[in-house]
Amino acid sequence: MWRRWNGTVVLSVIIMAHFASGQSAEPNIQTSIISVTKLPRQFDAKRTFHYGFSTVNPESMLTELWNAHIYVSEAWLPLDNLCVDPIGPRFTVVLKKEVARISDFHFTRGPGRLACATKLKRFTISQ
Repeated sequence: MWRRWNGTVVLSVIIMAHFASGQSAEPNIQTSIISVTKLPRQFDAKRTFHYGFSTVNPESMLTELWNAHIYVSEAWLPLDNLCVDPIGPRFTVVLKKEVARISDFHFTRGPGRLACATKLKRFTISQ
């Protein structure tokens, strides 16, 4: 009887410690549609990365990065493409702090040609 109760206490302490650390199990993702004119005038060159492929599920990717302890403060998904080429604008994230492991998720440094879009879906991520 004591062992079962003791295990429950240990599990409870672990769960409480996880949530007390300030990081929730899933990110809180807020979305809005913005025009390209609402983008930052300059991006932080050390914390801005674009996705290497033209298609992405932003919410899944943001959650995957969150679970890997790569925290994103803001992201944009282009909704159209004014560039006359096959590359076009790319899903772009700004990290809360620089993390080199983001390249493991097919991200490359830079804003991903967001200026090719007129409308973007903006993602704001918090705990």
